[in-house]
Amino acid sequence: MYTRARDHCTSAKHIVSLCLNIIKVSVLLGNWQQVLNYYSKAEATSEMTEAAKSQTNQETASRLKCAAGLAEMENRKYKNAARLFLQTSFDNCKFPDLLSPYSVAVYGGLCALASFDRQDLHSKVIGSSSFKQFLELEPQLRDVIVQFHQSKYTSCLKILDSMRDNLMLDMYLADHIATLYAQIRSKALIQYFSPYMSVDLHRMAAAFNTDVTSLENELTPLILDGQISARIDSHAKVIYAREMDQRSAVFQKTLEVGETYLLRTKALLVRSLLQKHNISIAHSGVDKGSDSEPSGDSTTKRPKSRF
Repeated sequence: MYTRARDHCTSAKHIVSLCLNIIKVSVLLGNWQQVLNYYSKAEATSEMTEAAKSQTNQETASRLKCAAGLAEMENRKYKNAARLFLQTSFDNCKFPDLLSPYSVAVYGGLCALASFDRQDLHSKVIGSSSFKQFLELEPQLRDVIVQFHQSKYTSCLKILDSMRDNLMLDMYLADHIATLYAQIRSKALIQYFSPYMSVDLHRMAAAFNTDVTSLENELTPLILDGQISARIDSHAKVIYAREMDQRSAVFQKTLEVGETYLLRTKALLVRSLLQKHNISIAHSGVDKGSDSEPSGDSTTKRPKSRF
């Protein structure tokens, strides 16, 4: 019904209202791609480009960000979802039909924790004056993000585990809890090991509230995927960083760049000589009236006419 009303929209305001109504229905139907499509259409209108000039437009923009963020989260694009949730204005977050400010805080915080690096986590989440107001609605999640950034993984993961049962009751978030928690834990393991040349697995297991065998099973896929450059000594229960000869790596890279430069220089010299002597290289085609096969030499050289 709403899609049929498109022909009757006479202003940008009508188009935005139509897009919002279609987005609401699409969320209920679980059609997330349509949510993103109509979010893009609404954002392209002149009404949204002037969102800063009107309180009503700011509320509409926040609603669109919330809906698009939810759609990206459902599509498991957590980094895009986090960026959209972080752009939502706390003062204009009024979308009771879809999300509450508390939900924006939880979704945005968890998606950012799972997908952002340390620098983005500090600048866009912890240091964001706007998103801080959302995090005040969920102090536990705020503490988790701060402790994660400070590398206090034991208390951070402990609080996350205590929140898990409540988060599983969320109709949108429940299907993503396992994935988000796994990504957060993997990031914590990577960041914990990154400054060291070797780490005792017993101490690392204690920091992550697990046993050594389970820790080895968690580290193995990360090493195989190249996310951690290390090897595990299962007998001594120690994980060692792979030693890389930085000097040799720089020389190898320099040689590769030099060879590439030499090849390009030779190609330019050949091209300039051909142009200087008015020589062109043309591909010989097969005569249309002939059934014979083309010869092995597919190029011919001929002087260009000077006239």
